Amino acid sequence: MPKITYKNQAVSIENPESVLEGLENAGFEIPFSCRSGLCHSCMMQADQNPPRASQEGLSENQKTQNFFLACSCFPSNDLDVSLIGDTNKIQGTVVDKKMLNTTVLGLLIQVDCRWFPGQYLNVWYGGSKKGEQGRSYSIASRCDQEKIIELHIKRHDQGLVSRWLHDDVNVGDTLTLSKPMGNCFYSDDHHGKSILMAATGTGLAPLYGILQEALAKEHSAPIYLYAAAGDPTALYYTNELTTLAAQHNNFHYIPAVRRDVDNATAENNPSILQQDVVDLVQQRHTDLKDWKVFLCGSPDMIKKTQRHCFFQGAAVADILVDAFVIDKPA
Repeated sequence: MPKITYKNQAVSIENPESVLEGLENAGFEIPFSCRSGLCHSCMMQADQNPPRASQEGLSENQKTQNFFLACSCFPSNDLDVSLIGDTNKIQGTVVDKKMLNTTVLGLLIQVDCRWFPGQYLNVWYGGSKKGEQGRSYSIASRCDQEKIIELHIKRHDQGLVSRWLHDDVNVGDTLTLSKPMGNCFYSDDHHGKSILMAATGTGLAPLYGILQEALAKEHSAPIYLYAAAGDPTALYYTNELTTLAAQHNNFHYIPAVRRDVDNATAENNPSILQQDVVDLVQQRHTDLKDWKVFLCGSPDMIKKTQRHCFFQGAAVADILVDAFVIDKPA
């Protein structure tokens, strides 16, 4: 039975536990989002080579540093591990709070660091009897002179961190954050290439930031953004995105819901489609060679759409993903 040493405490990992599950069962709070190796929120560093499967999707530079994904790590030998965010913390000041719909909070935080729109960071909460807890959120804003990070936080009734941010954090409060990280962002090699983006729920957050960055850099090739939700009330930023589409001929905004489209008012958006976003992408995009693809939201949507995009010609390296899921209080 391998032992994982974390914060000077040795934890036995029982088959078939992952390192993430083993540390959680020992009372530690490790940031996570998808638990399926897509989001990289639970990335850790080991004192020696971790199992190769736990490094799937990481860069060669990250592998060389013995970075690994705790949710995908099933060790066969002892490891001494650390959470990257533990040694990479910064402070941020809340400068504004606004509700984007009935359940999603827009939180604006001023920081002293740089980031790429679409990256994510961990927000740390220290008020629990269990100790400090972290939750990962993607960044929805560009990095400019004001250095204000925008996060979209969906309220979960059993979610400790989300309820705290919604109910107890006020403008002027100081938050402990990790420095931004992640590879899901717009870069110079995207310029001139068509872009496909698809999101469910608050998966819109990183795509909203990426879109703003692309438009600010005068991206001239087509950009398609599919924003999906269960029903029209769960959509947000529809007016802002519709306005951007009217201002930029190359940008196309397609909101989609699974049900109740008849309840959508003209004020929300008259062009909301009632269709599964995976089906929409498959029907409308049959040739994705040389395209850049961003997929953010539910792991199920990401896996299905990622597979379609690959078989329609998109290179693996050109499909960037950020998976969101909640399956425990956080």
